[in-house]
Amino acid sequence: MGYQEKASWGTLLITLIVLVNYVGELITVNITDISILRLLSISFIWIIAASIIVHVILAILNAKEAEKGTDERDNIFELTATRNSGWTLYVFVFFTFSQLFLVQHFITNGEISFLIIPNVSTAYNMANVLMLGLLISSIIHEVTKLYYYRRGY
Repeated sequence: MGYQEKASWGTLLITLIVLVNYVGELITVNITDISILRLLSISFIWIIAASIIVHVILAILNAKEAEKGTDERDNIFELTATRNSGWTLYVFVFFTFSQLFLVQHFITNGEISFLIIPNVSTAYNMANVLMLGLLISSIIHEVTKLYYYRRGY
């Protein structure tokens, strides 16, 4: 297993842990504007800090492979994964803005829209959907790369 594949496994693991923690907090805690802001901030900080730590450790343990860099195959895998995760993120951004425009309709009719937290303002609801989109997009990105690495192209 090469350095790039190990880095993808590390990033996937970090993203899954943060996603499970994020959704778990959304389900179990009484969410308000302040608590969702704290949750979003902590999630971003954890992703950044954990990614830096994992990639530094991997670079130290695999110094020769890390210095070698990427080859054409790694670049193709990265581009394919970026395309797939980009489309996932586009769908979530579209869904977020459609929620923004449709939220008044659902509130006035007494219905609750999908992924709308009732005690939270519209801006924080949008941030929540975008955060979920970013996490799922990151998972799609890493799973795509790992698929191609395991397939052995």
